[in-house]
Parts: sequence; C-alpha cells; structure tokens
Amino acid sequence: LGGFLLGGILVAAGLVQTYGIRITSSGNCAFLTGTNVVMVPFLSWALTKKKPGRSNLFSALMMFAGVCLLTVDFNAGDLLSFLGAFLYAVHIAVTGKLSGTVRPKAVTCLQFLALFTVNLLFVPLEETPFIIPPAAVLPAAYLGIVSIFIGHTLQIICQEKVDSTKAAVLLSLEGVFGSIFSAILLGERYRLPALAGFVLIFLSILLSQTG
Repeated sequence: LGGFLLGGILVAAGLVQTYGIRITSSGNCAFLTGTNVVMVPFLSWALTKKKPGRSNLFSALMMFAGVCLLTVDFNAGDLLSFLGAFLYAVHIAVTGKLSGTVRPKAVTCLQFLALFTVNLLFVPLEETPFIIPPAAVLPAAYLGIVSIFIGHTLQIICQEKVDSTKAAVLLSLEGVFGSIFSAILLGERYRLPALAGFVLIFLSILLSQTG
C-alpha cells in the first residue's frame, strides 16, 4: 500500500511538473519545485503531530515573497510547478512516515511499478499511434534510470537515517543545480527580480532548517 501510494504521488507530481515546464523556464521550475522543503514541516506536522517552530513559519513567509518575485510574469507553468512542489513535499513526508516500518527495496519496487503502469495509461492521450522518436530515447533513459530509479531509491534508503525535514533541505538543492544548468545548457537568462526571488527562496530553505 505504501509503495503504490508513493507511486501515485510521484505520477501526479511528475505530470504537473512536466506540463508546467513546457510553459515556464527550467530555472523557474527548478526553484519553485525546491519550495517543497518549506512545506514538508507542516505536512509532517499533520502526519506525526510534530509542530513546526517559529523559524518554519517565518521561512514560509520568506518563501512566499521569493515566489512572488520569481513569478513577476506569472503564468500557468509557474502554477503547475508550484503544485508539483506541493506533491513532492507530500511524497517526502509520506516517505518519512513509512521509513523504519517497511522494507525500502519492496517499497521502491512497488512505487516504480505504480509509476510505470499509470504513466503507460497516459500514452494514448499524448501519442496516437504510439511512436517513440529516436531523439527521445537517451533523455528518457536518463530520466528513468538516473533521476527516478537511482534518485528515489537512494531517497527511500537514506530517509531511514535522516528525518523528513533535513532530507527536504538536501533535495531542495535541485533548485540551485537546476537554475545553474538551465543557464549553462539552455542559455536561460534571468532579470533582477527573478534573481532576488532565487535568493529569498534559497534563504527561506536554509532558515527553515537552521532557525
């Protein structure tokens, strides 16, 4: 049940993020996804009754200000990216709740089975007839093997030793790496308000953990 639940959450998060990144920039999507770290303490509170501290509340306000600056030209892609961040926060909180009570390898296997099955059902909605373009094979293999399989397997194993909030901080570095690689590989450029938003979001992530 835990594996299928996590798989379903990943399906929803991946879908909204993938549709969102079609409309907004990769850097925006990466940093908006990173805001999940501020959401995790509040979701963990709902699951474990561990109340977040004042620094978490302040960091949430700071994150909101950063998101406003980052999305001056707000569009549907930014909204979908933010919704994806919420769903990834739910995934981290549920993983933390399950850790120590289930076998990580079994959960990983069932999670990916659910992920594969549900995504396969969406294929007819996107491609009719279903033909994989040759140019898509290498990117799809990288995303499937490295980002999803290796990344999420390590996450489940490591969250037996690391609490959900600290795990969220480390995972939030996706925003930093995402914006750097989008500038290097895709040539994306950012205006001053967006850069200020990046800084505020990253500081809110640090504050939520360091107090």
